[in-house]
Amino acid sequence: MRVPKSVILVMVGVVVGCMLTAGAALGSSESFGSGKAPSTASLMSADAPGGGYWMVAADGGVFAYGGAGYYGSMGGQHLNSPIIGITSTPDGKGYWLLAADGGIFSFGDAQFYGSTGNIHLNSPIVGMADPLSGQLGITGPQGPPGTNGTNGVARDCSSALYPGINLAGCNLTGANLTGASLYGYDLAGANLTNVKLAGANLDGANLAGATVVGLTSGGLVGTPAATGTTLIVHSGFLLGAGVVATGADLSNTFFENYSFAGANFTNVNFTNTVLFGSNLSGANLTGATFTGATLTGVTWSNTTCPDGTNSSSYSPQTCVGHGI
Repeated sequence: MRVPKSVILVMVGVVVGCMLTAGAALGSSESFGSGKAPSTASLMSADAPGGGYWMVAADGGVFAYGGAGYYGSMGGQHLNSPIIGITSTPDGKGYWLLAADGGIFSFGDAQFYGSTGNIHLNSPIVGMADPLSGQLGITGPQGPPGTNGTNGVARDCSSALYPGINLAGCNLTGANLTGASLYGYDLAGANLTNVKLAGANLDGANLAGATVVGLTSGGLVGTPAATGTTLIVHSGFLLGAGVVATGADLSNTFFENYSFAGANFTNVNFTNTVLFGSNLSGANLTGATFTGATLTGVTWSNTTCPDGTNSSSYSPQTCVGHGI
């Protein structure tokens, strides 16, 4: 998820005693939402990514200028509270209108995630933030970001603190969560592919069912509330199918019936470790040490053995006798 610069839209400067007419004081408008000059009770604007901007009147009329496209408005519609803000979607192909009672009106490619329009508020809403963007979770834009656009550069969340956030099922592919405090996070079923997690605090986090292919860790602290049956935290590493745990010391450990398929265990120390019934299919064991390890029932399939050979070269497939 990429998070754009933080911009808060708030009601600024109520215009009193001055009627602004589109095409005069404000310049030429591409489109008109309300079909009349904007109400002076509240006049807000948002910049369009491609150049240009929108203005919204208190009656919900939208006025588009420059490269800003017109996608609809609430002009001419009954409103329970006046519109006090507008903000664009990241691609500029839609926008949200915000009412003082917390009502949200979505236009173009803007999605509706909820509002406080039918909730009693002690004070009126005065503004809204720019939306999160990038890789979004299934429950809407929330939490730490994923990859930044198409260039694959992950947003840096090092040492970030977002206590107790619900990111269950969210796509956090490529996020840099190095040193982040994930205390109490619900990451159940989340996509943590290629996430950088070294030094993160996982105390109380729920990781059950998370996808961890390409995830790198080490130096993890805290005890997760749940890891499900497919993941385990040991020696500061989050371990599961497809993880990268290069150089980890996993000696004198008991792993029974775990799947480490596709994991990168280059130079890992498995001395005296029990791997009974575990799946090492597709794992990279180059340089790993297995002195005294118990390998009964281990699945070998296209596994890179400690000596650099591949288990598929042998019948039956095995890495025993090939660096082990």
